[in-house]
Amino acid sequence: MAEHTPFLKAMHALGFVKAVGFKELIGSDDVLGMLGLENEGKYSFQQFPVENDLGVNAAKKALIMEKIHSSLDQCGWLERVKNAQMYD
Repeated sequence: MAEHTPFLKAMHALGFVKAVGFKELIGSDDVLGMLGLENEGKYSFQQFPVENDLGVNAAKKALIMEKIHSSLDQCGWLERVKNAQMYD
């Protein structure tokens, strides 16, 4: 079983999770819709800036990062991710 399968199952216990293939994602003309985000703009993968940041303000970005970290911590993955981190 791939490493990402138990990770996705753990994340699903905390909220909505929609797994998509990378080739599907880069080939889509509606990446945000493919990820389950409704009422957002329609963007292809190539339209995203290199940083993958669509101008989200600092407060919203901090909130998003906190939600990611708390979700990873709640299901026991945060330490694993930190231990496997290769770059800052």
